[in-house]
Amino acid sequence: MKYQVKHKAALLSYLFEIFPDTSRTGVKEMLSTGRIAVNGARTKAFNLELNPGDTVELLTKGASIGASMKDNASDKVKKQGVDILFEDEHIMVVLKAPGLSTSAPTKDGKHIPANVCGILNEYVRTTRRAGIKAGTGDWKAPKRVYTLNRLDPNASGLLLIAKDERTRDIIMSRWDNIVLENRLTALLEGHVEEDHGSITTWISEDEKTGRVFSGTEEKDGGLKAITRWSVISRGRKHTLVEFEPETSRRHQLRIHAAIDMGHPIVGDTRYGSTLAFRGRLALHGGILVFRNPYSNDIQRFRIPAPAEMLKDSAKKDE
Repeated sequence: MKYQVKHKAALLSYLFEIFPDTSRTGVKEMLSTGRIAVNGARTKAFNLELNPGDTVELLTKGASIGASMKDNASDKVKKQGVDILFEDEHIMVVLKAPGLSTSAPTKDGKHIPANVCGILNEYVRTTRRAGIKAGTGDWKAPKRVYTLNRLDPNASGLLLIAKDERTRDIIMSRWDNIVLENRLTALLEGHVEEDHGSITTWISEDEKTGRVFSGTEEKDGGLKAITRWSVISRGRKHTLVEFEPETSRRHQLRIHAAIDMGHPIVGDTRYGSTLAFRGRLALHGGILVFRNPYSNDIQRFRIPAPAEMLKDSAKKDE
C-alpha cells in the first residue's frame, strides 16, 4: 500500500493523516516495527521530514520481517570486517578489512578461521531466506559466492565477487575486457630509484610446504605473473607505489616488490621487511573499475589507502 505525499509534514504526523481508522498506538507500532518505507527505504524516524512527491509505503508483515533479516545480515557482515559497497543479482563489490583471508584456508583440526567467502556465503543464504519471507525470493537462488581477485589476509581493499557460477565463468573468461582497472597502493621499504616499471616472472607453489617461488624462466607448474608499477611519492624511509597486476598469483605483489624491486612491502616479514606497520601489511586495493557483463554499465569504486600509509610516505628527510 503506497501513498504519494502532497504536502510537507513530519512522518508520524503524516501517518496519522493517512491511517485515520488506526489508533495512534497502532500507527506508532507500524513505525517502530519497521513496516514503514519512505521512497523505498525503511525507516523508524518519526520526525523524518516528508516533501511533496515522496512516497510512503506500508509493508506487509512478511516484507518487514524479510527486510529486517537482510538489514541484520548486512550489519553482521560489516562487524566481521566486510563492507558491502555494491550488490545486484549477480555481482557484489566489498571492502575487506585486514586480518581476513578471501577464502577458507586449510582446516586446522576442526577450526576454520573467518574468511570473506564464508562470511558472504552466510549472508547470501540469509538474504535468500529474507526474500522468501517477503514473498520476493526464490529457493533456487545461489547459496555461495566466488571471489574473483586476490588480496592477502593482512591487506585491505576491494574485492569483486560473483554470486553464481555462470557470472564467475563469464568474468574470468573475459577478465581483460571486463575488469578495466584493478590498482593497489603499497608502502615499500627504502627509496625506489625509478619512477615506473613492469615485472614479469613465473611463480610456482610447493603444495606440501606452501612456499612460493619466483623465477625469470618458465618451469613446470610455474604461472606467468605480470605487474606494472609506478611511484606515487617518496619519503624518508618509504616509497609509496601503485601496483597494477595483469595477473593474479599468490603473493605476486609481495614477491615482485621484495625480490624483483628489492624493496619489500612494509610489514611483510616473510619477504624481508624489517619495519612494522600497525600489525598488518601496508598494501591496499583501492581502485576497481569494471564493466557489468549484464548491463554493460561501467562501475567505478575508489577507496583511499589508510591515512597511516600516506602519512608515512610523506615523511621527508630531516
